[in-house]
Amino acid sequence: MAFILDASVFLILVVTCIVGYTRGFRRSIIGMVAAVIATVSAAAFSNALAEPVYNRYMRDNVKAHVMKAIEDADPKQFVMDKLNERGYGKYFTESEIGEVMEKGGDLNDNVSELMTDKGFGHDDIDGLNEEIDTYLDSELQSKISRQMDKAGLSRFSESIRISSEDMRECVKRISTQSKEDAADYIVEKAVSPIMTGVIRCLIFVISYLVMILLIKLIVAVSGLLDNIKDIKAADRFAGLALGTILGLLYCSVIAWGLNLFCRATKDSLTVINAGIAEETYLFRYFFDFFHG
Repeated sequence: MAFILDASVFLILVVTCIVGYTRGFRRSIIGMVAAVIATVSAAAFSNALAEPVYNRYMRDNVKAHVMKAIEDADPKQFVMDKLNERGYGKYFTESEIGEVMEKGGDLNDNVSELMTDKGFGHDDIDGLNEEIDTYLDSELQSKISRQMDKAGLSRFSESIRISSEDMRECVKRISTQSKEDAADYIVEKAVSPIMTGVIRCLIFVISYLVMILLIKLIVAVSGLLDNIKDIKAADRFAGLALGTILGLLYCSVIAWGLNLFCRATKDSLTVINAGIAEETYLFRYFFDFFHG
């Protein structure tokens, strides 16, 4: 992939230079203005439409699958089961565990405090906390990823990584509010930013192509280029310089778009990520400008 990115930069610059030299300065300046207008318009359209498109066509479906992933989740019962497996269940009541689940703060700290009050040692407490961590950071995560696969979002399921803090807040909401509220929280925190970012990139590409074609059609119909016939040497070399600038602009737009995509997917995709961009020799200069 790194080779493809570098080759693309080289080809874009070569082609735009040749086209600029062939078309001359006056024709090239029109093409450059068209590219700038198309870029600005596409950026505006993608920013304005990405979230509404996601909310209209995808959010409800995504939320439904997150709901399915957590519908069987019962954090209080999980803690009780783990206590029973260790032979500690007789020392705790369901109401005590329920109070622990509903308390603010960190779940592990609350469980540790309760077990300390009951006279348990550090080894017992640490063992149970490890199982709680596995449940929050692995089991529930896996269920959500499997549901994303069923929703047809398998390409992005690896990108959806829910932080420990967010997962604990989700568990708290399951215990104190509702599973629907917990699903809303997970969708807004972990899923929506990724999906909105991907949609924004797609809308940008489509809008850019449409705007370029539309501007070219307007220029052709208006006959703006009909009076430009004789192209002198000075005009050609000026066009060559302008073609170089236009090539740099195209490379910058591609780098900006890929940077948005990498941020949207949290650099989790193997096809393209910030690490691959850093392995390039030419493309990295454009990518690093936006990636910072």
